[in-house]
Amino acid sequence: MSLSVLRRTSLALARPLRSNGAISPVLTFKRMGGHHHFEMKPSSFVWDKLKDIWHLYVFGTCTFYGAIVLYCNVFIGPAQLAEIPEGYKPKHWEYYSHPISRFMQKYFYIDEQESYEKMLNVLYDEFLRMKLKELDLKVKELIKERKDYQAYYFRAVPADHTEYDEFMEGVMDRYASEVDSTF
Repeated sequence: MSLSVLRRTSLALARPLRSNGAISPVLTFKRMGGHHHFEMKPSSFVWDKLKDIWHLYVFGTCTFYGAIVLYCNVFIGPAQLAEIPEGYKPKHWEYYSHPISRFMQKYFYIDEQESYEKMLNVLYDEFLRMKLKELDLKVKELIKERKDYQAYYFRAVPADHTEYDEFMEGVMDRYASEVDSTF
């Protein structure tokens, strides 16, 4: 088979048919190819992944927290004022009207009274440190004034050893009295 015969048959097969089944006189031949080149560009994988993650976190958290807020506002609602029973001291989170504010105060924030007492403790510790520093400066000043030297005049002994020594002295005294009485 020659090349021209192949070309003619391929051209004949490429012609569209008419509605009555005859071959159209218009030659429709599509050439594949052309001047289309592969265009090199940076990958968009990272940008697409960033968008996916951003959508997941933003819409996922917004949907979740939005549903919680909607449920609290529709079904629970704000707290109603009522008389406090005698002898009952309300907790610090019970002073807030909205249920989400109450939840946050109860589980995530520190009571104002507790934080105040913590601050007072810090100030008291600082006051004691300041007093000890003043006492130390006074001792150093007196040592310098009296031309003395810094030393302890007694040896500090733990209390448990002294109690044991006193116990042993009592045992030895009883033993000695028993030995003296036998002779």
